[in-house]
Amino acid sequence: MSRVAVCVAILVLVSTRSVWAQTSYDDETTAEGWAWSQIRRDSIADFNEKCGKALDPHVKNTDWDDPCRQIRPQFLVDVLTRPALKDQLPQHGMRLIGAHIEGAIDLADAEISAETRVETSRIAGSLILSDSHWARLLSLQGSTVTGDFIAERMHANSSVLLGNSALFERDVDLSRAKIVDDLDMSNSAFAGEADLTNAKIAGAVVMEGSYFAGTLSATGLNVGHGLYMHSNTTFGGKVYLIGAKFGDNLELRGATAWFVDLSDIEAAELHTGGLGWWCPEGRPSVGAPDWSAASGGETRASHWPLGDSAWREAQCDFADGTKKPTLILRNAHVTGFQDSADAWPPKLDLEGFHYDRIGGMAGVGGLANSGPDDMRGRKSEKWTDWLERDPIFSTQPYAALSSVLATAGRRDTADAVQLAGRERERREVCSNWDRSFYCAWLTFLFYVAGYGIGLYTFFVLLWVAGLTGLGADILWYSPNARRHGYVWRLGASLHRLLPIIELSKEFNDFFDNPPPTPGTTPNLSRFQMAYFAGHAVAGWILAFFLLAAMGGIIQKA
Repeated sequence: MSRVAVCVAILVLVSTRSVWAQTSYDDETTAEGWAWSQIRRDSIADFNEKCGKALDPHVKNTDWDDPCRQIRPQFLVDVLTRPALKDQLPQHGMRLIGAHIEGAIDLADAEISAETRVETSRIAGSLILSDSHWARLLSLQGSTVTGDFIAERMHANSSVLLGNSALFERDVDLSRAKIVDDLDMSNSAFAGEADLTNAKIAGAVVMEGSYFAGTLSATGLNVGHGLYMHSNTTFGGKVYLIGAKFGDNLELRGATAWFVDLSDIEAAELHTGGLGWWCPEGRPSVGAPDWSAASGGETRASHWPLGDSAWREAQCDFADGTKKPTLILRNAHVTGFQDSADAWPPKLDLEGFHYDRIGGMAGVGGLANSGPDDMRGRKSEKWTDWLERDPIFSTQPYAALSSVLATAGRRDTADAVQLAGRERERREVCSNWDRSFYCAWLTFLFYVAGYGIGLYTFFVLLWVAGLTGLGADILWYSPNARRHGYVWRLGASLHRLLPIIELSKEFNDFFDNPPPTPGTTPNLSRFQMAYFAGHAVAGWILAFFLLAAMGGIIQKA
């Protein structure tokens, strides 16, 4: 008998809850009842219009406490998840504007089939969407969320809109989320940490015009289209995009940051034109150009144009002096990249940065094809300045840039960059006494054959000209040579310098230096004979290095 009573009680409870779910929001005199009536009519529940006043969701004041606009978190949970209510949702789902929702909204693990918009509203608590599944669009555009936004492993079959002047006062966690369309975080403020680690976005991620106060962690992010962080996007914390992949462009044009790590990224194009830099915690940049500080003490982005050595003194105003604006491109791979000459911070990591072309990108306005920001026409001095901002020397960044410049038809600039790399290597080596032999060897290669790089190879011809002139001067002290005149002495000196080649039998007979007949002097004194023996050896050495340079042996060595 007791079992029957228990079963009856359960049936009564289930029936009561079902009836409650259908009828509890039917009172249109309450804020929730009015909202439910609007939703069922496929209309927007606009509390700003209902309550006679539009409020700013960013500002907490007593107007938000008006009972006219109070919605409990449970209302959203019921409407979106309880079958008796969600089955009544019309085509456009649930749309709220100007609502005040106080308390945490817990939709973890929920299956939500309706379009959901809670816009220009104030959510005074956390929004928990972990492991939830959204069949249609989710929009929080223009709203404020005072607690954490937790959406790890969320799966959305449509777009997720967190932009249009939205404010998230604490952390935003979208790690391992899957979004089939776009993620819009544009023109909004994120006061805490933002986590997109291993998120997969099939569309685009738009962050332009937003402010990120804390760290943006997007290691392993996979974006089907582009990531747009341009147009005054500002990063107060570090930005990590390590190992991220983009089917289209990575846009940083006009953004402001102090530490960006793009290690191992893959993208079609990288755009950094106008990228500005500042120091963490609002500290001023020491050694920045004069225009880095606006009037009234307000700090704005600093720029260190290529070719200006001011970056060498740049530091953030910290006691240890260790922090400076930094961009890491280690092992990054992009098809091409477009910058402006003032977009680079004082510290770079370019080791392994691989790109197939520079400049001339489509869709970047005046930066692309003309003027001072046409990268293809940039002078070698500016490219060298760019490469030297990486404090740890490696030949790879120099070789990569030289190869791309040569492919673009800028052979002279490519050779100058390659030479700058070898000269930096020589400076590095010569700063260590225990490598003095290698220092001497590199110095010899530079001055004799320009390391075998392009036209610098023909430094050897300057040695030929110099030694030919010196030999002619030495011959002036030979009476038998002096009577022939200076041109003859030049020819004789060159003849002795050139290996194998015989310019004239007369020169050959002269240097055989036959014994003098009575009453005559020999052609060459003992000193002159010794000098021209060395002269001939020098000719062989110069010939060897010229052939080795032209054959690429010196560069490979």
